[in-house]
Amino acid sequence: MVDTVSTSKWGTRSIRGAVDGDPTLRFVMTTSTRATYATVGTEAGVFNVFGNTREAWIVAGHELDRGVDPNAPNARIPRANSSESSTD
Repeated sequence: MVDTVSTSKWGTRSIRGAVDGDPTLRFVMTTSTRATYATVGTEAGVFNVFGNTREAWIVAGHELDRGVDPNAPNARIPRANSSESSTD
């Protein structure tokens, strides 16, 4: 069930709602002509969907947090073989 849809001046759509109307399965999705991103919250965890015009991937949200120190402000994962700091 879709609660809200908003469209930017560039045509990107942001869609918020609940899977099958279940309030424990909330989602937010952003779509454009070339890509789709979504986050779905469930009792089992948060899942992220990434897609383009040919294929899509789904990943458990906690997998995206590997290597990030939640206690560091503005934490980010440094590029492989990079001397970048893990914080700003």
